Amino acid sequence: MGGGDRAVVASAGLGETELDWLPGYEDSAPVRVGNGAAHQLQLGVYGELAMALHAARQAGLGASETAAHLQIKLCAYRIPLNPCRGLDSARPPKRPPTNKEAWGPSVFRDVRVALHPRYRALADLGVAAGLRPGEAFAWSPDDLRDGWLYVDRQLQSIGARHWFKLPKRDKTRRLPVPTELEEALLAHMEEFPSVEVTLPWVDASEPTMAWEQRPQVTVRLLTTTAYGNPITSSIFRTDNWNPALEEAGLVKRLYRADGTPRDAWKGTEPFTFHALRHTYASVQLGAGETPVTMAEYMGDTVETVLETYAHFIPDVGGRGLEAMGNFMTVG
Repeated sequence: MGGGDRAVVASAGLGETELDWLPGYEDSAPVRVGNGAAHQLQLGVYGELAMALHAARQAGLGASETAAHLQIKLCAYRIPLNPCRGLDSARPPKRPPTNKEAWGPSVFRDVRVALHPRYRALADLGVAAGLRPGEAFAWSPDDLRDGWLYVDRQLQSIGARHWFKLPKRDKTRRLPVPTELEEALLAHMEEFPSVEVTLPWVDASEPTMAWEQRPQVTVRLLTTTAYGNPITSSIFRTDNWNPALEEAGLVKRLYRADGTPRDAWKGTEPFTFHALRHTYASVQLGAGETPVTMAEYMGDTVETVLETYAHFIPDVGGRGLEAMGNFMTVG
């Protein structure tokens, strides 16, 4: 360009600059140039998509489970945050199936002791009842009835927004309660009284319902934060679960170049909260419980239980082989 004192800058990381000397069209200051919008949450296109889905339903287009889940997640701002996470109908490609790892008793005890006493009951529900994290966060003392432990809901959250919904695959269930678990839960309730929490109930059949119009459900939660608030999964993992794993000597925290700690740990995959569910399955199947019964207790399909946990069944494949050999040698 003329003059030699100016240059054209082309960069994907061009920051936003305010031109305080430029009045703008019809004095519409401030005038800004650059790419500040790259760091802002842009919701316009998602709103257009939600409106298009709603218009299609109003016009008589057949109901679609995929569209219903999509609309719910759009309303909850989940789609802009992550297009795949949390959607039953839109998931990234699956990794090849691997044998799930179970914990030994000593590992469980070390992690449980390292947890703050307020959250130890969550670990008990995971390992002795096979509850998923959201199911444990939503569990209530009122769900312990007539010698059965009921799983009727899960708690989900995005940021500061929480809601209740049915468990995965909309499968409520009940399972027998080990005496030790019941005693641990009663002891927890004496030390940490339950807290009533009122949250919206999200129904997949009503994807277009405004959040403020969704029915409110009050649940007496077994476990909340120290302030009596429902637990946010990501905060629980960063502030409580992973530090407990580190204290138990199972994972290592990562640090920045300047020596300050990051909210990240190395080696957490075998030690997620969900691993407690794998441990529950391993103990039950190892004791001879059938995959059909375990599918009922865990809210899974028999196919999923066999695909995920068959390696926990003692002598899997061997007993049938031995029986056939005996059959062939009779007479």
